[in-house]
Amino acid sequence: MKAFNVFIVILALVCLHATGTKLVSTTKEEYLKELNELRRDVAKKYRIPNMYKLFWNDTLAEEGLLAKYNGLWETRRQTYRDSDTLEEVRDLDSDLAEDNRTALVEEYNEKKEMHELEVLTPGQQEIGCIEWYKAPYFTYCFLEPDGTGNSWNTSQGEPGSACAQGFVNDDGLCSPVIEPTPTAHPTGTKFLRTTKKEYIKDLNKLRRDAAKKYKIPNMYELFWDNALAEASLLSNFSGIWKTKRRIWQDSDPFKEVRNLDSDLAMENRATLINAFVGGGFMSEAEVLIPGQQRIGCIPWDKKFDYNGFSVFYFTYCFLEPEGTGNSWNMTQGEPGSVCASGFENNDGLCSPARPTTPSPEPTTPKPKIPQPKIVGPKPTAPPKASRFESDSDSKPAQDSDLPTDGASCGQIGMTLILVFSMIF
Repeated sequence: MKAFNVFIVILALVCLHATGTKLVSTTKEEYLKELNELRRDVAKKYRIPNMYKLFWNDTLAEEGLLAKYNGLWETRRQTYRDSDTLEEVRDLDSDLAEDNRTALVEEYNEKKEMHELEVLTPGQQEIGCIEWYKAPYFTYCFLEPDGTGNSWNTSQGEPGSACAQGFVNDDGLCSPVIEPTPTAHPTGTKFLRTTKKEYIKDLNKLRRDAAKKYKIPNMYELFWDNALAEASLLSNFSGIWKTKRRIWQDSDPFKEVRNLDSDLAMENRATLINAFVGGGFMSEAEVLIPGQQRIGCIPWDKKFDYNGFSVFYFTYCFLEPEGTGNSWNMTQGEPGSVCASGFENNDGLCSPARPTTPSPEPTTPKPKIPQPKIVGPKPTAPPKASRFESDSDSKPAQDSDLPTDGASCGQIGMTLILVFSMIF
């Protein structure tokens, strides 16, 4: 029985420490949703009345990338997250006990990193994170506006009961009556400033426009690949220059390095391919390689020095399956007219072919065959035999409402509790 109780405590701690997903493997929206679920669960368990809902701030993410520490430990804090495997540094039951709050606030002022507690600081309202590998962590975040941890200096109470003016109780979290508008970047789209969905949409528009302008018949649609994003984060160069290429992009301010009109002219294609095979970085031409089909990117601050000028890039990507640029070895033609088997022309891009629905077979009504007329009394049917549920004609089993995947922490916990109760 003692072992069972220990197991329950461990399960509770794991559920309150982990979000289960690394930023590099999900979207900002899902990542933020999990963080707020974690904050809500902690607010309810430890009766924190002033736990605020977090909102994403692209400016904080970009300043994290650029190491802008203005306001750090005054109105801002930093944290590394998403260890793989999960590492628990803090003991939340001890840290968040009512009689330890004063000591906790003092520790915030003495230490620069409070590990799991950073994302649980009640007064934080905004967060911006970037994919950043610092073993064993995969994510780096800035949070505002509490730089001192002073929001812990509040007595326990009903979650969501001590919200500032302009905020309401949202199932245990203090949510603004009017939610903040998303931050925007004045110079246009950067991966850091948008969603993966919008970023890939912009890249495919760029590829489609180039295919039409330069009559490229074999330009493929790009799809996002989280595995490539994580490989770029971990500097996993397997297949580089063979089935994979790496690129830097999203210069700010935008700087044009290549002359695409010259690079993509038919008479220059052999020279272009030779330059790609050399393994060098081909700037704007990289994301236009026709044969590429998958991309994964992370925020990255990189300065490149060219002849007479410098360019600052904000995004680093891996692309597959082409490492050589050999797909440029193609004569001009109608965009989308030279797609491999299994692909189809999608307004100038080669996109995976949509499954075709087979047309229904034509049905010819069967001619009516006259039935012989029964003369005399109608025959009676034998009495119907009683049926059991196991008979072949019994009702089919209904689909279960239980989820089969993506089990939540509670579902996993209940399953493990049942197993342990059977053992003990």
